[in-house]
Amino acid sequence: MTSPVTEGLDTAMLLPLELSTTSPLAYLLLAISIFTTTFTTRTSILKWLRVFLAIPTSILAWRLAFPPSLPDWLLPPAGYIQVFQHGSYVLSRVWDVCLVGFWEGSEDTPRLIKLKGKADGANDKTVFVTLPLPTTLAGRLAYTVDNLSSSRGSSFFANCSWDWAPGSVREYRVSSRLEYVIDRTKFVLQIVVIMDICEYFLHPLQWNLMISNPVSSLPILEQVWVTLLIGTFIYAAVGVPYVIWGLVWVGICGLPPTSCPPVFTGKNPFRSRSLAEFWSLNWHNMLRRMLDRASIPIVRMVQRLFGHRLSKLTLDFLRCFIIFSASELLHIGIAYAVSFTPRSNRSIIEPGTFKFLMSQPIGLLFELTVVNPATEGLPGRWKMLVRRAYLWGWIIWTGRWFADGYAFLEMFATRNFPYGPVWLLLYISTALNRFL
Repeated sequence: MTSPVTEGLDTAMLLPLELSTTSPLAYLLLAISIFTTTFTTRTSILKWLRVFLAIPTSILAWRLAFPPSLPDWLLPPAGYIQVFQHGSYVLSRVWDVCLVGFWEGSEDTPRLIKLKGKADGANDKTVFVTLPLPTTLAGRLAYTVDNLSSSRGSSFFANCSWDWAPGSVREYRVSSRLEYVIDRTKFVLQIVVIMDICEYFLHPLQWNLMISNPVSSLPILEQVWVTLLIGTFIYAAVGVPYVIWGLVWVGICGLPPTSCPPVFTGKNPFRSRSLAEFWSLNWHNMLRRMLDRASIPIVRMVQRLFGHRLSKLTLDFLRCFIIFSASELLHIGIAYAVSFTPRSNRSIIEPGTFKFLMSQPIGLLFELTVVNPATEGLPGRWKMLVRRAYLWGWIIWTGRWFADGYAFLEMFATRNFPYGPVWLLLYISTALNRFL
């Protein structure tokens, strides 16, 4: 899910108001809830006010995510997913601000941190200072808009980020606006070509939708090939709105480049060194706040019930299980959005997607308790090789299940780039053959 204003800037924000008249009101009520978190007095009353506001905001957000009708010009599946993201973003922020905030208290209020510089005597250590909560009306309004629009922790204030942002977002820097625009322009051209190539191979495939595993029932080499194509396509596709809107806000509107970091600010997920790094530092970087906040109340409740009788490993596994369960709920919503008119033979819980996501905690646990200790004594190069082999063996093997769900939802029934670079080359080639 992407942020609608400064970083994800999903194209769902461009949908006309006639699509859903609830959009402005849902965001207004959420903004009011965030605005109240800037006050340090009468916090008990304000907490209950946010709980009260959570009810109408959630109803509006639900209608926003699943509207009764959609315009004819909105092409599935991408257009339907954008509509769902529009409402699901508000729902996740209601949980974050109104409900988890009630559980955690005023000390949990997010703060902006500002880059101060390098620490004395340190070569690479970056120092940040925590900014106080605003006290003026203008400051509170700016805080509200910035908080509302941030899903990964970046801020539209120069050299600032939120205190919950991952290190890769906090420390993202480019030397100039021109460098940012050139780099992002090159990147968007690359990913468009990558998506078009993937679609060129995937679009003609005929899936057997009479079974629930149209990909994992193929011969093994075809399974691996299709899984890699779908994974590469998704990697490229999730970056498109970030890049395009980043160019708009930084290149045209003049926001600082740090306000619109790339979707993967750390390293490319394909270069991850472990399964834990793949998920926590790369793929889930897009949803870090939402997923972290989803796990807090349940983990805190378990801690209070069982005290110190549970080990850190048990609590970490519980948190991991909750995070992937929240991710599964998000994908259930996407599945419903894609099949906007539900079919009698189709369940919104795709078995393949469910198996893929809910098996990841097991893979992470096995890596932590078996793979890492077994490879600890190996030389550095061999240790990295074995751990990466486990990472990609696990991702490709379980990714076949995700590919099942992706194919079952007919995600490639309509091409996203019907007139892309590959199509253009084929058209020119055909025209030349006819001419010659």
